[in-house]
Amino acid sequence: MSVEKSPKALRILQIIAGLIAIGLSVFVIVSSPNAAASFLETILAITLLVIGLERIGIGIIAKTMASRTRWASIGLGVLAVILAVVTILYPGSTIAVILLILAVALLIIGISRVLAGVTYKGTSKFSKSGMIGVGVLSIIVAIMIIASPLFGFFLVSLILGVTLLLNGIESIISGVTGKIERRLSKY
Repeated sequence: MSVEKSPKALRILQIIAGLIAIGLSVFVIVSSPNAAASFLETILAITLLVIGLERIGIGIIAKTMASRTRWASIGLGVLAVILAVVTILYPGSTIAVILLILAVALLIIGISRVLAGVTYKGTSKFSKSGMIGVGVLSIIVAIMIIASPLFGFFLVSLILGVTLLLNGIESIISGVTGKIERRLSKY
């Protein structure tokens, strides 16, 4: 693995995107769970737009990245920008769809974890207990989201805020250090 310096424009882009993400994360985390759904939708649209533009910029500017990685970055960036536009065009449906997807995903994950914990052979009782416990917790959270959209709204807000915070910190660190770790393989 070799370590190279990022181009200055990329570093500035990463620091700016990181600061915006951290600012948005604080805003999302501090806001009341009773805040209007349009607030979260606006934050979601702005976040998707900022992250999408950052990914596109990284894909275009970072010449030291592998070609596939650059194209993946650009593709994910375009997808994030498209999702931002959809969020803006259909504001009433965005939160409901996110909550439904979250609840269904958690329910499926929970059921599969419980089944894995019950049926896996050759796994320690501790691992099986962990799988079953995580599965049951996932099922409970899924049911709570379906039963109480306000809980789901609060949960999505919290997850979004923490994710933005962590992504913002990582982006700033990458921009400040300017280091790109590159594996010597083809990908």
